[in-house]
Amino acid sequence: MPGPTPVSPPQSFLQIVQSCDNFSVAKERRNGAAPEETLVPWLLSPSPTSPAVGLLRPEIVDQLRKEALSSDGSSRPDWFFGHDCKTGREWVSFADGISTPSARSRVMKDLCEHWRDIGLWPEEIGLRKWRNELYPVYRNPFGPRDYPSCMESDEDLHKDTLNYAFRMERAASGLFGVVTYGVHMTVYEEVQGQGGKQPTMYKIWVPRRAATKQTWPGYLDNSVAGGIEAGLGILDCVVKEAMEEASIPEDVVRRYARSAGTVSNSVRTSSGWFQPELGFVHDLCLPPGSGVQPQPLDGEVESFELLPLGKVIEYMRAGLFVDNSAIVLVDFMIVQSCDNFRVADTGRTDAAAQEKLVPWLLTPSPTSPAVGLLRPEVVAQLRKEIASPPNWFFGHDPASGKEWVSFADGISTPSARSRVMKDLCERWRDSGLWPDEISPRKWRNELYPIYRNPFGRRDYLGHADEDAQGDALNYAFRMERAASGLFGIVTYGVHMTVYEEVQGAEGERPEYRIWVPRRAATKQTWPGYLDNTVAGGIEAGLGVFDCVVKEAMEEASIPEDVVRRHARATGSISYFFRTPRGWLQPEVEYVYDLSLPPNSGVQPQPLDGEVESFELLPLDKVVEHMRAGLFKYNCAIVLVDFMVRKGIITPDNEPDYQEIVTRLHGRFDYDRWAA
Repeated sequence: MPGPTPVSPPQSFLQIVQSCDNFSVAKERRNGAAPEETLVPWLLSPSPTSPAVGLLRPEIVDQLRKEALSSDGSSRPDWFFGHDCKTGREWVSFADGISTPSARSRVMKDLCEHWRDIGLWPEEIGLRKWRNELYPVYRNPFGPRDYPSCMESDEDLHKDTLNYAFRMERAASGLFGVVTYGVHMTVYEEVQGQGGKQPTMYKIWVPRRAATKQTWPGYLDNSVAGGIEAGLGILDCVVKEAMEEASIPEDVVRRYARSAGTVSNSVRTSSGWFQPELGFVHDLCLPPGSGVQPQPLDGEVESFELLPLGKVIEYMRAGLFVDNSAIVLVDFMIVQSCDNFRVADTGRTDAAAQEKLVPWLLTPSPTSPAVGLLRPEVVAQLRKEIASPPNWFFGHDPASGKEWVSFADGISTPSARSRVMKDLCERWRDSGLWPDEISPRKWRNELYPIYRNPFGRRDYLGHADEDAQGDALNYAFRMERAASGLFGIVTYGVHMTVYEEVQGAEGERPEYRIWVPRRAATKQTWPGYLDNTVAGGIEAGLGVFDCVVKEAMEEASIPEDVVRRHARATGSISYFFRTPRGWLQPEVEYVYDLSLPPNSGVQPQPLDGEVESFELLPLDKVVEHMRAGLFKYNCAIVLVDFMVRKGIITPDNEPDYQEIVTRLHGRFDYDRWAA
């Protein structure tokens, strides 16, 4: 049968993710990857402030201009073509008269069927590619999934209050660059190790797609996967696809499946079409002796095979999986008060939003990596720093108006940059500048590492070896922790939730009790607030897990052997926080869980004075305290992430689920920092 050819050499996990998440609007504009194309936003109504529901390539815009008459044959047009003479910005939208969900749905139905019948873009909407499935389109793709009903008569009942905007044929989604939604469920068996050690083996049920599939024929896939049609709930879609594709009974899915978060990716296909996708992820661990074994049913799957995780990884790295199924399996393996800032936040009118932030680059070249974002008052102070030779370069491009600040040409090694930052920050501290950030009381005497790519390797070698590999490292320099907000650098920390799990009856969700500390009244930041069980910043030279071990002992008196034996890495969260005083704090937190085994005798206790006390609280009490604002901001979102991963917060019980999960894993608009 036709199928994929293994790639060589094997892909890394990052390459697997990049193959699926391969497009960024900001990068495309900056790098000129497709200079012949100007992507045009598709808005909901003629107003330029209307929500964007898609991205259109020029050939689609040209074809829409040819649609002179409305779908009902009258002279009223269906489409509006906007142009702002001042900025040159263009957009396309439905015309003024097309203002209800049903009207928009009707226009899209007639248009897509017409284009299909006259043979336009057959690789996307030809008869063989047509799906006869309607996808919902939302004003805010991360907002509530509030499509009211499959019945067209219900579409307009709450047209101005719903996030739902209209529905359209699935096959045409790439032509219009709309966000689509699907479900993925990993069905697996788990063989536990001895004596409370990490499970020794996962075995995953892997299907091979049928040779007749319109897309990715013959490739390997996730155990259960499918698009979410208009009118279908997320868990209902999982139940439906599990039966149709894998013959897994509904009662098994509803009893044992657990919501495990989401994955999101933006794909530009080899033909140039855009497919931003959101996948709602579920796990189904088949209980021992269940007798359940996935079997093909509807013809979309050729066969299932139970594979050890090592073999699954081998096939993933060989490129034998559908792209978005591979990233779900990567997720399986690694598994608003906080994320409150956007670089391109044009809708804000407060004073902080009016500031022109200046990128801090590593070298004078305007294409150098951006390592921070500077407020005007910091740039003004840097201009006053007189040295010979100078330590700072101030760039300006007259053509674009772009400005930037960087180290001067002679400051070109990690140790030189670190020395400049040490002298500068200590001088500012001693002169009384910005006492809310770097006064002697706020000073931490901890050095944070700065990386060229904040999402790249953590390859700091140690103080003595800073310059050993020069430009070959991602590591760029180190600087005082307290000054990080002044320079808008990305910082890194660890958070570990220590909890006890009380198992319920078979098939019922366990109860969780979490060890919650209260921060000491003497803490420089957030005194007296509730915190995550163990948390701390990662200093230069300290490994991530070593930092967890260190903080667990210092803050909570948890022995090293307990942490190394029972703590589990569960992923990371990232968010962009702007403080009430306007300083910028983009942060990445590496997240760990430590489920204390029964009768372990371990009980967190204060040790280094940073914590006043610990209390073991049931999860509902923790949630109550979170909602009352009693937690330090980034500790609250770690607990939100915990509840997402444990299937307590799900797409079906939380209307803002997608907004929450997406903002837990942001990229700080990093592609726009130097754009």
